[in-house]
Amino acid sequence: MGVEDDRSVVLEFFATRFNDKPRAWELMHEDATWIIPGSLPLSKVHRGRKMIFDEYLGTHADDFESISSAVTRTIAEPGVVVVEYHAVGRTRKQRDYDTVYYYVVDVEDGRIKQVRQSLDTQYAQKTIYD
Repeated sequence: MGVEDDRSVVLEFFATRFNDKPRAWELMHEDATWIIPGSLPLSKVHRGRKMIFDEYLGTHADDFESISSAVTRTIAEPGVVVVEYHAVGRTRKQRDYDTVYYYVVDVEDGRIKQVRQSLDTQYAQKTIYD
């Protein structure tokens, strides 16, 4: 697979991860890892596709009354896609949420193998959890 194939896998994953989980599941390697830094309730190394979907993707949207998000930019090289991702919403605590996330995504054999997520953890803590 080439760079554009890797980019397509990542873009499809981000487009389907909340609204077509079976398709997103197929795009994630069984032994994938998803790393979220900091001390947020979701911060940890999520190991394996099942843990990623059950403990992160399966619960994170519950923190919001409404949320919309979109990939705003990607940069790709063989096996790696960097994603800029903008999210806007309203938390369950009645707070407006507007932030940008960054992901470094490793793609192997047409599936996501590792995601390293970067975000403003202080903003997330204050807006979502405090």
